Amino acid sequence: IGSAGGMRSLQLIGLALVALGVSGESCPDVGGDWSTVTLDPSINYIVHHKVVESTLHLRLSAQHTGWLGFGFAESSSGHMKGSDLVTAGVSTDGKVYAQDRYADFAPTTYSAATNYVNDYQGLTASHDVHDDYTIVSGSEVGGVTEVWVTRPLATGDTQDRDVLSGSTRIVWSWGSSDTPAYHGSNRGAGTIRFFGTASGGLGAYDGVWTRHFDAYAMPSEYQTAYACQGFTFPTDRDRHIVGFRPINVSKYNHHAILHICQENEYFGWHTSPQLCSYHAQDNPGVVSSHTAGSSPLGSETAGCSGLVWSWAVGMGDVIFPEAAGLRIGSGTGKVSHVILEIHYDNPAGDTGHVDNMGFQAFYVDTPRANDLGMIIVGDPIVQLDDVQSTAVSQEVGNLPQGQALIHREASCPTECTQDFTGPVTAFGHLLHMHHYGRKMYTERYDSTGTFLGMAGNRIDFWDNGYQQMQVAEYTINPGDSLQTHCYFSTQAKSDGEVEFSTPTYAEMCQDFIFYYPAQLRNNLNFAMCGISGAGTLCGSLDQGHSVAFLPFTTQVARGDARYTDPLSFTVANRPEKPSVNADQCTTAPPSPPPVSPPSMPASLPRVTFEVVASGDVSDYSQSVIDGIRISVAATLEGVDRNAVEVTVTSASVLISVSIVVADAAAVTSVTNQVSTNLASPTAATAFLTSQLPAGSPSVSVTEVRTLPGASGVGVGVIVGAAVGGVVGLLLIFILISVVLKKGPVWGLIGKQAEGKTSTKV
Repeated sequence: IGSAGGMRSLQLIGLALVALGVSGESCPDVGGDWSTVTLDPSINYIVHHKVVESTLHLRLSAQHTGWLGFGFAESSSGHMKGSDLVTAGVSTDGKVYAQDRYADFAPTTYSAATNYVNDYQGLTASHDVHDDYTIVSGSEVGGVTEVWVTRPLATGDTQDRDVLSGSTRIVWSWGSSDTPAYHGSNRGAGTIRFFGTASGGLGAYDGVWTRHFDAYAMPSEYQTAYACQGFTFPTDRDRHIVGFRPINVSKYNHHAILHICQENEYFGWHTSPQLCSYHAQDNPGVVSSHTAGSSPLGSETAGCSGLVWSWAVGMGDVIFPEAAGLRIGSGTGKVSHVILEIHYDNPAGDTGHVDNMGFQAFYVDTPRANDLGMIIVGDPIVQLDDVQSTAVSQEVGNLPQGQALIHREASCPTECTQDFTGPVTAFGHLLHMHHYGRKMYTERYDSTGTFLGMAGNRIDFWDNGYQQMQVAEYTINPGDSLQTHCYFSTQAKSDGEVEFSTPTYAEMCQDFIFYYPAQLRNNLNFAMCGISGAGTLCGSLDQGHSVAFLPFTTQVARGDARYTDPLSFTVANRPEKPSVNADQCTTAPPSPPPVSPPSMPASLPRVTFEVVASGDVSDYSQSVIDGIRISVAATLEGVDRNAVEVTVTSASVLISVSIVVADAAAVTSVTNQVSTNLASPTAATAFLTSQLPAGSPSVSVTEVRTLPGASGVGVGVIVGAAVGGVVGLLLIFILISVVLKKGPVWGLIGKQAEGKTSTKV
């Protein structure tokens, strides 16, 4: 539930409450086939979900006695703005409630007047006119609240979002009272696949480059911080990067962008992690006591000309089409220097976090058929604030304060794309504005000006913190034009206009389009196409002014005819139907706890190894987890499968194996066995997957690395699950306690759970 600055209480409409059931009825049997995701470990907030025919079942459970919120976000964004929500709980009078809600757009309060606090004016969770939730059961026993509800996958209600096949962006929140209200930092976002199969995974590759922040001490004094570190790729030969994977993701990582940069002074300032800054290390460029750092995007000083990868909360692998790759090497059109920018979100002011987030870049030694390219359309070098001395066809200039809706548009015209050597295939894009953005999209037109459709996805409920690469497949023919539309709201700003510039407190309007085959203009990268001061920038700035710029007459004003959300989300279209309450049910007496096995002596030596894997949490069903346990136990001599514990708890799949042995001789024996089975990625894959049940997702080891174990002996493995696509990561923690049969058997049989901790946003 969002904040409203000084108006943080919900604006609730009256409800007609009808009691159902009989108080004291036993809670129904929940049955099987549920998938489980952990949303917030601090209160053990869990969502159990399954789909039965065309109905979605949700069981929200937490060690908590207030309200629980859960929802489905706009697929191209992921924020609470634009989300379809349900709030549920058990009131003090024993009534179970579940209320169908939605959140509309709300303008940011981000400005110097508020010390750059990114709050939202009037953001609230409004009741749907037509409530589509049905309460199956609910209870609050022993401080644990659980509510089971259902709703159709597709309700036909424009105040709802359809639950579709594949990964769905979700949001969640909770509060301590019985009446839903502002949640503060008790919120998060992520992805869940409620039904449908995962997309294909990463194909064949020859190697992987791993790059990550070098133990960055996240600032505790800023809620929002932007930190940067530069990295290089080998240039001894040309290679193609074919995919990226995020690694070492923490709850503080909000989004990340990988910039194509130059070896210059700015790059030199960021060879170790620091706040993104146009100054040396001792001058970090703090924006305010609330926000620190400023993105290198669009700055000539930074010398960063484009993007190659981005990540946002809930995302996993980005896999390029089989026909193309990102060329790594030296020379025109090749990448060698990059800067990783990470946005940190720390609303609670936590201290002591050392961050190592980064990425893996998977490459092939033999380049593919096409080099991929990236072109920035809209306002490539941030000059929409340049007011012309002569009349122009569209409105330009800085954004005035206190306005609910301001429109800016820019053309990538026919006169520029006609220089393409042939049709190009767009396969992805990233829309980019800052805090005052409200809505954004790019249109396609042919050479006659006929509308062809949207160029990729639109975002109708913009938020600066939710920027991500999105799949977008379409063709751009020579002579086609692209029109980028950006809508802004300065409604909550009262301390002056907003300029167009690179700092986060200013604004931008850019669409980064990824395509192939890469194009050149005047033998330089065709990297930009859009409005620029007194003309249109076409190709590269390095071409020289006379050939890089076309006359301003090539810019076209196409208006805001497509401003309206085609889904009409938030607009009521069904008759009134209020939410309905129910009596809470009576849970069965709890089963006696299992007899705890004897604890393992701390003095026994251990051999440990770890595995990191990607994939959607729903891919790791209980049968898959059991299969991993059995695979390891079957391979190592003397290991009992009942000594293996598996827990899914975080944002990347980390399989930690701890083998407890009886003496030093046993350490040598087990270490030798483990080393043999981790001698190569192929061997490690067989080690972990030999006993997986039929039909399980394909799990593959991509890298083996050494890690310190409790006894000084340790190895580590990074695993990739071939469930691929742009999906969330999960954490599998496997603790295997093993002794050889000649020694005492210390069984460690723990609770086996499947779930995912969504990163807080």
